[in-house]
Amino acid sequence: MCLNLKSLRYKLECWVRDHLTMENVHAALKQAHELELGDLKSLTFAFAFKSLKEFVANKAATNDLGIDLFQEVVALQTESDVQFYTVPDAPADDVVRDYKNLYISIQSDPKAGDAYVNIRGETIRFHKAILEAHSKAFKFAPLGPSAGQENLTDVIGIADDMSPDAMRTVLKFIYYGENVSNPSHATSTVTFAKRMLLHDLEKICEQRMRDMTKDNVLQLMAVTIQDVGPGESFPDIFQTAAAFVVDNVGVMNFAKAEECDRRILLAILKAWQTQVREGGSGAAGGGAAALGAEEYAGQEDAGEVEEAEGAGNTGWTEEGGHADYSQQTAMYEVTTAPAPPPAGATSPRKPPPPPRRK
Repeated sequence: MCLNLKSLRYKLECWVRDHLTMENVHAALKQAHELELGDLKSLTFAFAFKSLKEFVANKAATNDLGIDLFQEVVALQTESDVQFYTVPDAPADDVVRDYKNLYISIQSDPKAGDAYVNIRGETIRFHKAILEAHSKAFKFAPLGPSAGQENLTDVIGIADDMSPDAMRTVLKFIYYGENVSNPSHATSTVTFAKRMLLHDLEKICEQRMRDMTKDNVLQLMAVTIQDVGPGESFPDIFQTAAAFVVDNVGVMNFAKAEECDRRILLAILKAWQTQVREGGSGAAGGGAAALGAEEYAGQEDAGEVEEAEGAGNTGWTEEGGHADYSQQTAMYEVTTAPAPPPAGATSPRKPPPPPRRK
């Protein structure tokens, strides 16, 4: 496949032109002749023609050219109007475009690339050398030229929550620098980028993860919760996401809330309590639906949240593991206040007290 890399060709021709000397011109001419690189051959001819006597005077190097190539050099002395190749003006920088075309081509050609991963039944191909050039974490065992494509799904370690589109997002960034535009892809990509030492991609994903929506915020919290605790990496994003849930509780879909990590639910409740304490409308509206603002404020004054967040009950052990959260969640189990009787209804009479014994 011809990629027509004009920018790279221009840079190579400029380098050859600027580094030709009488010590290396014979070897350069011979190699260009053997590889049938007509433009580079003409470039070295032009250099030799400027000092032809000195060029021919080097007997050892001239003999090494071979009889056919030497005769071409001698013929230059008899020609009056010799036209040599000159390096053209710099072309437009099309390296990014070429790598993008390369990436697109390997996804449509089953035989392209030398490696692939399989995610949820979809095959995604790539070149090992390009991944290795971007991070030292990509170190693949070399294979022979006839080994064919290699399945690196287990070698790279694709996470269960990583979608095919998220992997394509990684490859597009590596191949031609396309930024992450989808926050959902960012949440499933950031952990992979961090593990594979793709630091630039990791920073971009963290920035994109701040673009929260009601559809991705819980997934975002599930990703960032892994790094909340010792060696916190995303504490600000995690807490911001919890506050976002409270602010948008009216439109949130909590159908899968039971599947969430308990720390996520506790963080949301804490953000809720903080907003009530500060007089926020989001917490007041959401809180009233569950237990009433007054009852909630009374629980807060009782210090239940502070007790749960005490040094001995943070949810993290000395070894960095998760503690049992059953006691924590039990503190927050509340019941809805009984509804008042309808207007005009009479309260049931209390039964009379039992008679006293004489």
